[in-house]
Amino acid sequence: MGSTELFHGNSAAMSEVGDREANLIIACPPYFPDSIEPVLRSGKISNDNIERMDAAIRSFAYDQRPVFEECFRVLATDGTMVVQTRDVRLAHRLVGVESIHRSLIESVGLVLVSKHLWRPEFTTKK
Repeated sequence: MGSTELFHGNSAAMSEVGDREANLIIACPPYFPDSIEPVLRSGKISNDNIERMDAAIRSFAYDQRPVFEECFRVLATDGTMVVQTRDVRLAHRLVGVESIHRSLIESVGLVLVSKHLWRPEFTTKK
């Protein structure tokens, strides 16, 4: 049995890992740019900002392509990549980040094997 190394860092630049050397990649790409987080946390999204924020989130999601290309480069032929992703809610609108990530992942050559959706057993409303 060979040795195991664990790396934690930015998936867009994995220079310490050679081509097809990773047996397992666990990734959770960011869902939106840092500039949008304060607005989302405030819970005060005006209708005037929804179109602009939607476009910024979608553009940011598409900009993640180099991350998935790099993951594909280092992933062994028989390796596994686990990706946690989700959509982003802007007031009454759901921005389809998960479908953008999936299309990018498939476009670099990876194949979806399974998809799991989780929901808390108990939820509370504020």
